[in-house]
Amino acid sequence: MGAYRYLVFPRRQQPTTDEVAEFQTYAMLLKRRYAIGRESKTDALVIAFEQEVFDQALSADEGFELLIRKWQVHGCELVDKLKFVKDPDALKPTRVHPLERHPSPAKILAAKQQLAQEAIAKSLLNVEQTLSRMTWLQRVGRSVPYALIALGTIGMIAMGFAVSSRLESAGRERRQDTFERVSTDAMQEKLEAETALATD
Repeated sequence: MGAYRYLVFPRRQQPTTDEVAEFQTYAMLLKRRYAIGRESKTDALVIAFEQEVFDQALSADEGFELLIRKWQVHGCELVDKLKFVKDPDALKPTRVHPLERHPSPAKILAAKQQLAQEAIAKSLLNVEQTLSRMTWLQRVGRSVPYALIALGTIGMIAMGFAVSSRLESAGRERRQDTFERVSTDAMQEKLEAETALATD
C-alpha cells in the first residue's frame, strides 16, 4: 500500500465552487491520483492524494501550491494518516467561503511564514546545487591539462614501441655481419689495376 497525503477540511466546511473548478484544472498534474471522501469519525471533507504525486505537484506548480496554502489558511490540515472513506458526494462546494470575509489573522500570518520559510529553503537548495556544479566544473578544468599531458606521454611511448618493433622485425642485417661480409668480398675481388695489367 502506497503512502498518501490527506487534505482535511474543517468540519462542515467546504471549498468554494471557484476553488473546486481551479482544483480540477490540476487533475492532469496530479495524474488523476486523488480521491474525494470524508473522515470516518467527523464526516469532514477529505481529499486524498498519492504522496509522491502530491509532493511533485506542490513543488512543480506555483498555482497548485497557492491553492493548497489558501485552504490551509482557512483551517485545512495536511496529514499522512487518516481513516478515510471514499465518498464523492462529500464534496458540496459553496458559493462563498465561510471564512472568506473574516480570515483569522493568526492563520494568515502562519501561512505567510510557512511560505516564506519554504521559499528560503528552496533558494538555499538552489544555491547549494549551483555551487556544487561550479566546484565540479573547476575540478574538471584543473584536471584537463594533466590528462592531456598523460595522454601525450602514453602516445609517445606507444609510438616508440611501434617503431622499435617494426625495425626489429624488418630483417635488417646486424652490423657485425655486415663488416664480415664486406671484408670477405673485398679479399675475393681483384682490383681494377690488377685486372688491367693481366690483360696487357
